[in-house]
Amino acid sequence: MKAVLSRLIPFSLAVLTLLIVFAMTSGCLSKAKYVKKETQLDTETVVMKDMAVATNVALYKEWSETVNGLLKAHIILRNKRNATVQLEIKTIFRDDQGVPIETTSDTWFPIMIESNEDYHYSRLCPEPGGVSYQFLIKTAGQ
Repeated sequence: MKAVLSRLIPFSLAVLTLLIVFAMTSGCLSKAKYVKKETQLDTETVVMKDMAVATNVALYKEWSETVNGLLKAHIILRNKRNATVQLEIKTIFRDDQGVPIETTSDTWFPIMIESNEDYHYSRLCPEPGGVSYQFLIKTAGQ
């Protein structure tokens, strides 16, 4: 009987230790925020202008559509930080020859994305004939 107990106690302690480790690990994992796969920002249509953007923000989704004959481009950016990020975005639309379409509001638009949030940004091409687009993204004030 003593032989059985002497083998059973170390085995029981080992099982108990594994259960405690599993319980602690499971609790930590259940509290972590689930983040879907994200794409880096430097693509043909979305270009980062500084390294801080690449570090703090990811491209979650990108698409375009036609609205009343005009190209409308969309992106959803995801803030990967635990702090607010302030960015500026400029949209360039191009015709079928690749020539930029001139607009009266050729400017950088400021946006602010809260901690660990997504931000939907879209622009409508001001003239017919836009077939492609490019978003330029930089840290605000740079």
